[in-house]
Formats: sequence, C-alpha cells, structure tokens
Amino acid sequence: IDPDTVRMIYREGLKDLNSRQLNALDYLRQNKTIKSKTYANINEVSLPIALKDINELIKFKFVKKVGSYRGAYYMLNEARENVK
Repeated sequence: IDPDTVRMIYREGLKDLNSRQLNALDYLRQNKTIKSKTYANINEVSLPIALKDINELIKFKFVKKVGSYRGAYYMLNEARENVK
C-alpha cells in the first residue's frame, strides 16, 4: 500500500471514534500516558464507560495497554502514530 493510501485509511479510522475517544487521543499526544480513571475524569463518564471506550481504542490499534490491574495505563500505539 502506498503512503497516501495508508494516510487516508488512518484519517478514515478517526471517523469511527466518539468525541470522548478523540479527546483521549489529544490528551495522550500531550501527556504520553493515561489511566482509565483519568479517562473517566476528563470525559466525565463512569469507569465502565471509560473502559469500554479504551478497549475500543485498543481494538482499533490507536492505543496499547501497559501493565495490568490497578497499575495499568495506556499509551499511543507508535506503529499507528507513525502512519500520519
């Protein structure tokens, strides 16, 4: 796939995200990591909704999970970010 097509696919992927998820991606570009509780706080949603949104971001490969349980946090997936 040529680079322009890859960029187009990347941009198109953003249209499937909700405003909370886009807000989190902006937060991650500035802060490098985010925890599920922080996601819930900045988007004013419950923790279960935050986790649902984050899991979608993982599924679409926008973010990756580091750690597990209470120590888990999320980072931008560099492989996806380098596509821009």
